[in-house]
Amino acid sequence: MKTIRNATTNDINKIVELYNKRNSNQIKLNETFFHQVFKKNSYVYRVLETEEGVTGIYSLYPLSKGIYEGVLKGTVKKNEIPNFLLNYKNKDIFLYCGSLIVNTHTQNKNEYMKDLFLDMRNKLLTLSKEKINVCEIGTTIESKEEEEFLGQIGFEKISVASRNIDESLVFRATVLDVIFSKKL
Repeated sequence: MKTIRNATTNDINKIVELYNKRNSNQIKLNETFFHQVFKKNSYVYRVLETEEGVTGIYSLYPLSKGIYEGVLKGTVKKNEIPNFLLNYKNKDIFLYCGSLIVNTHTQNKNEYMKDLFLDMRNKLLTLSKEKINVCEIGTTIESKEEEEFLGQIGFEKISVASRNIDESLVFRATVLDVIFSKKL
């Protein structure tokens, strides 16, 4: 059994665990962060659930252009995102892809990554059908593995952002770039 669904507040502990394992050298996000996100917009997180429980997650944070650019440049910290979240009633939004994570100890990691990405495509199509204009999707990464994957799913490396002592690669895509990207 494998299901991808909107996350609920009952999933927060597992989301925190997955996120903090994956982002070991970045700022740690705690349960409070995720509760704040759920309070403002309960549709940000999608989880992949298997017999093992929540095994994967992705997040799309709807933001205004200025805040979105600030997150990508590092002038708006990731832990500040809940303060600026929009709902999907706004007709023009910018989506910050905060994570696309699968438990590293899972045998079917590549299959699950593909499943999450295909679900993300479907979510973008659904938003388009609801007349919500996703102006752009962006993310920041720090590893070569992520860089390769993002290239396959329609994102283009644009710049490097400095965050304290770390540097992150900034990737951007349009909805069409993601929908019509190469197959994994």
